[in-house]
Amino acid sequence: PGLVFITLPHIFSQLPLGGVIAILFFIALLLAALTSSISLLEVIVAFCIEEFHLKRRSAVAITLSVLWVLGCLCSLSLGVLRDWKIFGKTIFDFFDFVSANVLMLIGGLLVVLFVGWKLGRQVIHDELSNSGSLHIPAWLIDIITFLVRYLAPAAIIVIALRFKLKLFMAMLLAIVSSVLDNIPFVATMIPLIQDMGSMGISNLEPIWWSLALGACLGGNGTLVGASANLIVAGLAAARGVRITFIDYFKVGFPIMIFTIVLSTVYVYLRYLM
Repeated sequence: PGLVFITLPHIFSQLPLGGVIAILFFIALLLAALTSSISLLEVIVAFCIEEFHLKRRSAVAITLSVLWVLGCLCSLSLGVLRDWKIFGKTIFDFFDFVSANVLMLIGGLLVVLFVGWKLGRQVIHDELSNSGSLHIPAWLIDIITFLVRYLAPAAIIVIALRFKLKLFMAMLLAIVSSVLDNIPFVATMIPLIQDMGSMGISNLEPIWWSLALGACLGGNGTLVGASANLIVAGLAAARGVRITFIDYFKVGFPIMIFTIVLSTVYVYLRYLM
């Protein structure tokens, strides 16, 4: 956005007939955006139709109205609404940063986890081979499945950590807390974080909150993540309802990931933005 709406207009202003060139350029850009937005809007429209049972015209009208309002606010934030701030940023800068630095990372991570672990190898094979009409060696499918399941999520997490460690501290602590009992884990982490402060590391507040959220919500990830989980499983077993580690994991871990993602967004917006 900075290149298109700030740098290029400045360049056009220095050129002969720059105003005419700028008008033609932005008309072409508008047409490209409109044609591309059709496929993007179809996802939202289809969701509204299927989940809320709306007619297609109503779903399209509601979606376009919401986007039109948000677009107007973003546009006006470069002018008359420049003093409106969200966590210290203009409306345009806020949406630009969240979409480029938060949503793309989280969306990419969720996509590879869904494709690799929920859809599975057979669906990957069917999609790549056009339902079997194309011959793809089994070893290649195995390699692709391995990359999607393990390497792609690890790469995204590394990128996220390189981007800002404190931002994803809650997610890391939650994953650790899901396999270790969260009470002794927190007791171990508290003096370590205190030592970080004595070493001169400032702004520990987001780390404290990441520990609290990560340990608390991370304990929901597995059956052994919290003592309360084991107690409830024992009470259920005494009444003839058996809750295995895998049964709990299938339900608890996705919920833990969802709540930790929300917590990560909160920590960033509250303390790091």
